[in-house]
Amino acid sequence: MKRAKLVANIDAPLFQYNISYALPTDMARLVQVYDADGRIFKTNYWKVEGKALFTNMAEVNITYIHIPTDIQILDALCAKTIVNKLATQLAYPKTENETLVKSLIEEYESIMVQKAKSIDAIENFEESTFGEISWIDSRNYSIG
Repeated sequence: MKRAKLVANIDAPLFQYNISYALPTDMARLVQVYDADGRIFKTNYWKVEGKALFTNMAEVNITYIHIPTDIQILDALCAKTIVNKLATQLAYPKTENETLVKSLIEEYESIMVQKAKSIDAIENFEESTFGEISWIDSRNYSIG
């Protein structure tokens, strides 16, 4: 994950939006769009087209998943997942063993992808609140 403050392009979009912002060249996927004060903007206030973000906001900050240039920064699960995916693609041409290929695919889909989703959910946890009370704590209170 990375954070960036976007720079407006010279040319504005032809219609619907007033400002076009250049997206980072190392961006793999946009995660969230924020205003200057750090408030999250819903998707109906902006749109991604190609390598640009269109909006009417005067200042835009984003969080995004970047494409790493240094493989040393990858965590162990990511590296193992890449190795497993490559092994899946090379297993049959090298060994002609369909059982091995099925085993690698199963490991990739059922174990590694699930672990990655779980870790992502934990690392990107945002507490939902209801006024001053979190949703979990709200079960302990009655209304009225």
